[in-house]
Amino acid sequence: VIYLYENDLDEFPINLPRSLKELHLQDNNVRTIARDSLARIPLLEKLHLDDNSVSTVSIEDDAFADSTRLKLLFLSRNHLSSIPSGLPRTLEELRLDDNRISTIPLHAFKGLNSLRRLVLVGEQVAV
Repeated sequence: VIYLYENDLDEFPINLPRSLKELHLQDNNVRTIARDSLARIPLLEKLHLDDNSVSTVSIEDDAFADSTRLKLLFLSRNHLSSIPSGLPRTLEELRLDDNRISTIPLHAFKGLNSLRRLVLVGEQVAV
């Protein structure tokens, strides 16, 4: 487990241990989630990105392609306007509360058969 919250980070950290299973990046200023950032930590199971500046357009379409073990993803209190695409099929819990999500496409959760908890509190959603 690595705790890097409240460090004024503008970017996803690099040079993390490949064996990392849990990463806490809450209360920073991370803006983007790129595939190569997550590909470097293939065993990651829990990612906490609450209270950052991530927007829907700043998440690469295939950002989670190599995150084949990710079970928990917290993106609460960011600047998301829609559900990120390409979420890992292993995801069990997804927190998106207090963003700017207003619509959810019908295919948003396709293939997420392991998803057990979805939190959208504070969103004004139309389906």
